[in-house]
Amino acid sequence: MSYPESLNSTGSIGLGGALIVAGLALIVVAAGINQDSRMFMLGGLLVIAGVLRLTTALAHDARMRREHPVDPSDPRWHGGAGITQLAGRTCVECGRRITIGADGTCCGECNAPAHLDCEELHLAHAHGPDTATPFR
Repeated sequence: MSYPESLNSTGSIGLGGALIVAGLALIVVAAGINQDSRMFMLGGLLVIAGVLRLTTALAHDARMRREHPVDPSDPRWHGGAGITQLAGRTCVECGRRITIGADGTCCGECNAPAHLDCEELHLAHAHGPDTATPFR
């Protein structure tokens, strides 16, 4: 993901993972040398802190994805290849997502994405019943 806000969550995800690994390593070392419970407790606390940091960062990342469902730097959404990316876009007529590109098409009038089943309804609702321009 290349959202500017993801830099903080990426670092937090790495920190959470590092804390978990360090905690588990401390627990293994404490078990290997038959150390007292202080090392076990410290290792357990590191694991818990790592899990908390990791889940918090992942939740933040998920919130950012919900707020920005389209990655602004994704070239597929800008028509750079000359082909409109339909998979993942929302149908202008029914409001459901187009899951496979072959199930959708673009309106020849307004370039709006629509399911193949919804194209006639869109033409009738948005452009009038006598619209002759077919979908691409």
